[in-house]
Amino acid sequence: MGDKEDRDAIFRRRQQLIALALAGLATSGCDKIKDMLAPPQPCLSPPITEPREDPKPPPAPVPTPCLSQVADPLPVPCLEAPMPEPETDPEPTP
Repeated sequence: MGDKEDRDAIFRRRQQLIALALAGLATSGCDKIKDMLAPPQPCLSPPITEPREDPKPPPAPVPTPCLSQVADPLPVPCLEAPMPEPETDPEPTP
């Protein structure tokens, strides 16, 4: 009968632990629920921001062409007709 007594003791401790945990959650959540149920109020003060040292962004660099590199020449189309494939006979004629 020792196993039954040990098991009952474990269940009692577990039941007390769960009851204490639920009680703690219930009491700590009351303030948050009270705040959530309060009507919303407008914020009358602007958010605090740190002043920027430089209010203007730096100017963008002016693009200039690079003349030291030579571009590839434009492709030239081939104006000749393609050569036909040579016809091959499966058996040579004598």
